[in-house]
Amino acid sequence: MLKSTITGGNKIRMAARYVENIFADTIEPETRRSIWSPAYAASIIWTAAGNKIQTRIESCPYFTTPADVLARAKPAKTIEKVHRFIRALSSHPSTSLALRYWATEHLDEIE
Repeated sequence: MLKSTITGGNKIRMAARYVENIFADTIEPETRRSIWSPAYAASIIWTAAGNKIQTRIESCPYFTTPADVLARAKPAKTIEKVHRFIRALSSHPSTSLALRYWATEHLDEIE
């Protein structure tokens, strides 16, 4: 669901390519900036499942909760896209049962 390491100059781990492709197919066409919403969505799902993710953010070396991730994805438009995408992932046939389960669990928490 996430790339194995933080790449390039990024401060967080980006979503795996297949997750980015699902985002491009279901939410909006791929652009240079569109990679952030799938990364935030994957991080939210990962932390909702009880996992933590290392970051390069000085004030937040790990995301441990969905709230940590959402604090980083501050703009309302970004958060709205992230939640739309999590909703799409919760039922998308190309995702694993585990990913669908944790996406649904997170949605239940926020709705």
